[in-house]
Order: sequence, then structure tokens, then C-alpha cells
Amino acid sequence: MSIDPIVTEISKRIAIGKGVDLDSWADADEAAHIRNAGDFEQDVWERMNLPASKKGALMPWSNTHKDVQVRPGELSIWAGKRGSGKSLITSQVMTGLIQQGHKAVIASMEMPITVTLGRMATQALGQAMPTREFHRQFFKWADGKLFVYEQDGVVPARRLLGLARYSILELGIKDVVLDSLMMVGLSSARTTFDKLEQQTHFVRDLAAIARDTGAHIHLVAHLRKSDGNRKTSEADDVKGAGEITDLASCVYIIETNRKKVEETNKAAPAKAVMEQPDVWLKVEKNRNGPTGACFGLWSHKSLQFICKQSHAPMQMIRGQIETTFQKEGF
Repeated sequence: MSIDPIVTEISKRIAIGKGVDLDSWADADEAAHIRNAGDFEQDVWERMNLPASKKGALMPWSNTHKDVQVRPGELSIWAGKRGSGKSLITSQVMTGLIQQGHKAVIASMEMPITVTLGRMATQALGQAMPTREFHRQFFKWADGKLFVYEQDGVVPARRLLGLARYSILELGIKDVVLDSLMMVGLSSARTTFDKLEQQTHFVRDLAAIARDTGAHIHLVAHLRKSDGNRKTSEADDVKGAGEITDLASCVYIIETNRKKVEETNKAAPAKAVMEQPDVWLKVEKNRNGPTGACFGLWSHKSLQFICKQSHAPMQMIRGQIETTFQKEGF
């Protein structure tokens, strides 16, 4: 059943981009950065007495909780090759963060709003074919917590900076998702060098917005095509300017289990390979926590990723607003 009528109804209340001059929000008010030292007394005390690794929100997968948190004031890069599940994973992460009291905005510039929200609703309900009533419950739950930027295609970098700052300062957003770097318009770039330089400036501005506001910005990026000599990808493989990953606090790489894909196409696939994860979530950089962790995730027909093949999908929405995480609980 098509969910377009439901999406149209809810998008009237949660869409950003109509009637707001986002370009006017692109520049920071420098006066706001001049503060009395006494204003920071409590923040400094907490920083001195609470490890930075304990100050973030959690991702949906229980096997990540020890090593990975989504901390305020940081910029994360989510990178992977086409079809690796970058958008699905970030939307599942956003649902989990909303469960923890966050408000999020998603600028999904590579696909229509109806597709983004439809996939997110399916994930949140943990069913491959949710009923129409469950869809209504999802959108009722999302109202006032989940916002979307009603624009697909290339968007000027300045406008996206304005989107981030407006969403955070005016709507109380804690998490901003920009999907993806490839769709960021760099209109004045005439050469490859100009493009890379402008990308660096854009990502530096995003990091500054996150740091200055205490929000977390999630930037989705693509990986360069490999030369075939290496089996795994690294932070340096993120497509674009090399400084992008230097400026980020966290870099996550989503990598498809190619061996399992190849085995699936065989007449008699090896059981040992088929029991392996479908993707790996690799922590390539973690400024305030351990680096190098790698988490196996299995894809589910509900479009969720789960951290054990034997686990049931997370029932992130039950009834109207009642929530529970089956077997992978918070």
C-alpha cells in the first residue's frame, strides 16, 4: 500500500525548506561566541569528572554501546560504496536517537522524501509490510521530533550550512543528517583543486557549527573506487578532499561483505559464509573513544540492521508511543 498520502500529511508539519531563507542563516553571529568565563563553571566541572567517552547517546546496536557514542558538538562521517546501506544505517541511528529524546533533521538529497520516510517507518516498526495503522502511529510519533529538508538534487553548500544552523537554533535539533556530500553544490568551483578546497571549507564550517551549538552533524559520503589490491577500505578512501576526515571527530565506514554476496549467487552457497554478517560497521576514527572497532551487522527484511543473525528486529515503535528494543535493548 502506498504511504504517499500519509507522508504528504505529515510532511506539512515536519518539512523544512519552504518559506525560510536558509541562506540568511549561513553566517554565524560572532557576538554569540563572546561569553563570561563563569558561564562555563558547570561544563568544565563535568568535563573534568566525566570521561568524554561516557557523554554521548547510544546507537541502536547493543554491541556498539561500550565503544561508540554519539556525542554533542561533533561531526561524524558515514562513508561507504554505493549500495552498502549508508542511508539505511543512518536512518536507523536517527530513530534510535529520537528514542533517547533527540530531535533530528534529515536532508536526503539523493532520494525523495516519500522514500526516505517510508523506509524509516518500516525500520522503526520492525516489519517488512507494516499496516496502514502502524504507519499512522509512526508519523504521529515522529511529529515534532523528526524533520526533513524538502529538497532533492544538488543544494548549494551555503544553504545547507543555513539549514544546519536554523534547524539547531530555531527548532532545537540535536542531530543533522546531510546525505550526501556528493549533492553539495560548489557553484564557483572551476577546477578540481577549487572543488576540493571548497569541500574542505564546507566540512570545516559544519564542524564549527557542531562545536559551537553542541549538536551532532552526520555527513554521508561515498568511497573512492578501489584498485582491487586491498580488501578493506580506510578513512583515506573517503571520496573528496583529504582534509574531510581530518576535520571530523568520527569516521564510520560501512563495508559490504562481498564474499557473502558472491556466495549467495552460487547454486550451493557455503553455510559458514552465509552465516557471516552482511555488512561491517568500522570505526576508522573516534576522537574521544577507541578506534579500530568493527561490528558485524545482518540485514533484515524490515530494512533494519541487527547485531546478531538470531535476533528479532527491533520493535522501535509499539502501539502509539510505547517503545521497546527486543533483545538488543537500551
